[in-house]
Amino acid sequence: MRIRTFIFLLFFMVAWDVHAALQHPCLLLTAEGVETIKAHRGKLALFDQTIDRIVRDADKAIEMGIVVPEPLDNGGGYSHEKHKDNYYALYYAGIAYQITGEGKYARFVRDMLVQYAEMIPGLGPHPCNSPDKAGRLFFQPLNDCVWSCFASMAYDYVYDWLSEEEHALFEKDVFRPMAEFISNGNAYNRQVFDKMHNHGTWANVAVGMIGHVIGDETFVEQSLYGLHKDGTGGYMKQLDVLFSPDGYYMEGAYYQRYALWPFVVYAQILEHNHPEMHVSEYRDGIFKKATRALINMSYNTELFRINDAVYQTLASLDAVNAVDASYLFDSSQKDLLSVALAQNNFIVSDGGLRTALAIAHNETEPFLFKSCFLRDGADGTQGGLGVMRSGEGERHTALLFKATAHGQSHGHYDKLSVLLNDNGHEILQDYGSVRYLNLEPREGGRYTKENSSWALQTIAHNTVTVDGKSHFDGNFELSSRHASHVNYYDFDHPECQVMSASENHAVPGVSMTRTIAMIKTDDAYPLILDIYKIKSEEKHQYDLPYYYVGTLSSTNFGMTRYPTQLSVLGQDNGYQHLWLEGKSAPLHKLAEMTWFNENRFYSLNTLADPEMELLFVRMGANDPNMNIRTDPGYIIRCPRADNYTFVSTLDIHGEYDLVAELTAEFETKVQDIELLLDNDQYTAVRISKVDGQKLLFVTLNGAYGTDSEHRITVDGKNYSWTGNYHLFINQ
Repeated sequence: MRIRTFIFLLFFMVAWDVHAALQHPCLLLTAEGVETIKAHRGKLALFDQTIDRIVRDADKAIEMGIVVPEPLDNGGGYSHEKHKDNYYALYYAGIAYQITGEGKYARFVRDMLVQYAEMIPGLGPHPCNSPDKAGRLFFQPLNDCVWSCFASMAYDYVYDWLSEEEHALFEKDVFRPMAEFISNGNAYNRQVFDKMHNHGTWANVAVGMIGHVIGDETFVEQSLYGLHKDGTGGYMKQLDVLFSPDGYYMEGAYYQRYALWPFVVYAQILEHNHPEMHVSEYRDGIFKKATRALINMSYNTELFRINDAVYQTLASLDAVNAVDASYLFDSSQKDLLSVALAQNNFIVSDGGLRTALAIAHNETEPFLFKSCFLRDGADGTQGGLGVMRSGEGERHTALLFKATAHGQSHGHYDKLSVLLNDNGHEILQDYGSVRYLNLEPREGGRYTKENSSWALQTIAHNTVTVDGKSHFDGNFELSSRHASHVNYYDFDHPECQVMSASENHAVPGVSMTRTIAMIKTDDAYPLILDIYKIKSEEKHQYDLPYYYVGTLSSTNFGMTRYPTQLSVLGQDNGYQHLWLEGKSAPLHKLAEMTWFNENRFYSLNTLADPEMELLFVRMGANDPNMNIRTDPGYIIRCPRADNYTFVSTLDIHGEYDLVAELTAEFETKVQDIELLLDNDQYTAVRISKVDGQKLLFVTLNGAYGTDSEHRITVDGKNYSWTGNYHLFINQ
């Protein structure tokens, strides 16, 4: 057990007072906070809009009446969505009662909880899941946890309006049964409750919120320190394990957003009830670090789709919660106010009010999206995520380089993968997950089987697949034991931002090092250099895909097309889901492929060799239910080599305006690429542009160090520098 968690445990055993939790409201809202919110009604237009929306939603729920259906459906089905609507309706009505004092809202909460009290004690496993893993109101226990969080807040908000008999009924037949089921209902729930995972977080917080609202010391201690109350599980250990020192959550941006809701809500509850614990300051302010990390993992408000992810933005209620709470914990973060302003929404809480007040007082500062590196792992030693940025507005380019640990059960087998955003759009995509969230006709809104057979596999990502097999051969346990190694990164020099990382465990006998440089040239947009160096004593097939988003414009090589009959690229490991649409060998020293997205062109130039194969593919083969998007891809294949280095540039250029009927600068600005030196010590690449500019980029391949001095001779000319890399311009 970590020392800091042990100290909290000792403190809590001494300081916990059951009666303190019985002063209501005691969760996200407090009596003092409610009075402050009331005092500002009519004075804060944006915050008033949030309250007015909630009151309108509560009124609408009352008008529609109460329906508590028998749990029958998968995610997206009627009963699933109705119970989900119900927990929001309970929550909104509870807030409306606290703000307006009108009894109709409290009566609505009471009447709905009465119906749940009649249903919950008799519920068995949900019929849409195996009995050992099923929820009660929902097909999975995770959703029962979310229901319990919102329902407990609603109960807290109307607590003083209710009678003692109603307290006894709801605690006996609603909240205790839910807390006991979530924490100890079966072997699966016991395992999840102490698991370091977002499901475990929701379970811990649901039980903790119930414990606080009904004054149950055991539930609260279990929520904080695990089922056995010994620190081997629980909320505090989750904080120790799931976040890196930089605030990166190991499952990726999508699940960071989702998990932050229970984390920051419970932190505020603990601050209200146990301020001496100083939870908001835990791990050097881990909540504000996690919130800032989440924002930095976005582009144009959309979260980067790595690992199991679907489309999500910073406008989600989870992100709103995180921003409001983070500002509450540290009001020196004035740049968060610009994020909150863009969200145009607040949580009705102390944090939401304080954020709205600061905006009204014109304290807002812009959030500057800068390049950053986010370490992975509890101690920051499990690789990391690099985000390189250049420009602003329509010229804002962001490249993400993923060199992390696996990412628990939501991770993918994609070591050293990249994705690119530009001009407000994805340009090189990470597929994310094959899932239609809460769309009941699509496998109940769950992950489809193609999530495992396609999205998790290495070939679905912009990184090298060896011999047609996924990294770690798709073995989760093996992949979870290893993380990529970040050799170095330097984002402090806008003219050349660089990150280099290696992966030595994903394929037996094969080491891979990828170095990405975002280079600022005389052009309007950055030039990206991608060096992917592979070493092996045996020969292998190496496939490097780029899943581009847009429409193919041109190539400098001929292509064999298959216009009437397509073949599948392979039989397994994701290859079975790729149609082969075209195939070619390079005709020139550089293989150039250009596509356009909206009004801009993108050219990928790759240093070619005679054995190289260039494959145009499209997703969607062997997909009878049409679950996979039919997006295009471009695979650069080295069919047989031991040591091999892929060298490519991606340049952004030109304009394509259909309204003005204008096409300009649609051709690549890269004239030549030369691999001048490539050994165990150094790789040197020279890029010649059509405007005459020459760029010589040199990177170390070992013995890294920012203070080390180096000298090489290229074409009879000596070059020297200090550090892990250097960019020589026109030398």
